Order: sequence, then C-alpha cells, then structure tokens
Amino acid sequence: FYSLVLLLSWIVLKEYRDQELQNQTNPLSLYHRPGFLNQAIHGVLFGFDLKRSELYYRHRANSGSQSNLPTEWRTQMLLVLEEHGAVFIQSDGDQILGFMDEKNVSEPHLKCILLFDSLKQASQKLEKVIRAQGRLPEGSMGFEFSASMVNGSIRPIFDSFEGKNYPTWEEAGVGTAFVDC
Repeated sequence: FYSLVLLLSWIVLKEYRDQELQNQTNPLSLYHRPGFLNQAIHGVLFGFDLKRSELYYRHRANSGSQSNLPTEWRTQMLLVLEEHGAVFIQSDGDQILGFMDEKNVSEPHLKCILLFDSLKQASQKLEKVIRAQGRLPEGSMGFEFSASMVNGSIRPIFDSFEGKNYPTWEEAGVGTAFVDC
C-alpha cells in the first residue's frame, strides 16, 4: 500500500515539476491555465504600433549597431502594460496587442485611455534617454505611436506545432475584435 502511495505521489510531483518547468520556459498568461482555458473573457482589446519604425530598423542596419531601438521601446511599453493590470496578448514587430478584462479591471475603457497616456509618457522618457546618449537616428521625431481599442471577447487557446503547445488567443462571441482593433 505504501509503495503505491509513494509511486502516485512521485508521479504527481513529477507532472507538477514538468508543468512548472514548461511555464518558466514558455510563460503562460493566467488565462492559459486550467480553469480559464477555452473560456471567453470580455473587455477591451487594445493595440498600439510604433510610427515610422522603419527609420529605426534602417538606422540599426546601416550603422551596424547592436542596439535595436524598437525592441527597447517595446520592452518599456510591456512594463507599462504590466503596471496597469493589462494582459499582454501578442506582439508583431513594433505592434503590441493587449486586453483589459472587465472582471478584473473596473472601467476598462477609462483604464485603457489612462494606459495610452502612460505609454506616451514612457515613450517620451525613453526618447530623452536615447537622444542624450546620441543613439536616436537623424530625422527621428521620437517614439510616437498610434493606438486603438475596441470592446470584444477573446479566448485563450493553444496552437500545437511539432508536438509543442504554444499559447495564443482567438476571438470569441459574435464580434471581430482582432480585426476591429
């Protein structure tokens, strides 16, 4: 009997350890965990995109610099998302999508507008630092971005590829939040 209990305990602990290791190497949102998976969440989907980013990419390529200014900008913006309780959805180059869950954030539209203001302030602060370091490309007007938000419902899912699961999101309900944003 004790051998069976010990064996079952070892299996449970091993599965838990393997799951935690996977979470560390491929971080999951709260919504990609059991209890939330495949359930629709409702709120405000928002996106923002660095304007004139081609200038920064060309500057890096032409100068041979290891510094990637859009990556630095994106990293700073993700910190702002976290400070505002937003959920990071995805990034594509210098575009970032996020979500304000109406269950976890009161007045998500207002919070999203405040988030955009904080993003602007963080962008301006980063610009000052990079300009002072002499790393801002000639002709740059700084880190300006366009932003949008839309009501919507999304659902956390996993895409499988070559035996691995990758966390992603899809629209849920009747709207087209990803298209509209």
